[in-house]
Amino acid sequence: MDWIVEALHQSHADEKRFREDAITRLQEEQSKIQNRLDRLYDDRLDGFIEPDFFERKSREWRQTQKRLADQITEYQEAAHDYVQDGIRLLELSKKAYFLYKQQDSSEKRKLLNFVCSNSIWKDHTLTATFRQPFDLLAITNTTWEREKAAGADSSDLRPIWLRR
Repeated sequence: MDWIVEALHQSHADEKRFREDAITRLQEEQSKIQNRLDRLYDDRLDGFIEPDFFERKSREWRQTQKRLADQITEYQEAAHDYVQDGIRLLELSKKAYFLYKQQDSSEKRKLLNFVCSNSIWKDHTLTATFRQPFDLLAITNTTWEREKAAGADSSDLRPIWLRR
């Protein structure tokens, strides 16, 4: 779990850097358009361009500025801290068995619905279909158990996670 938490932190740092770079690029583009609008206005005042051309170009560039501002807002709103969400989810996964044992039947059902979907009971066998990201945790755990049973040194989960 410590390694996964570290990977989440690194991933968050990469995502944050990507988001900040994108916002900077969009702001630079907005600035270029504003400079064009300023020059266009000066050219209109000096009589170098026709009013129709001025109106058409200024409307076009203002729409582009609005689109860029919307994109900047999207990047800024996407800045939620998914690292903490991921850590909480891993902690829940770690405690799920003990929580399940302690709950009444309605709470057990809620927990199972959160973790699983479309599970099948056939020929006295339950086949669970896990929701994301529990499916990845289940696959990792199965692979780790298989490697451990085969006698491999599987104390480190990194090779399993890195393969995916």
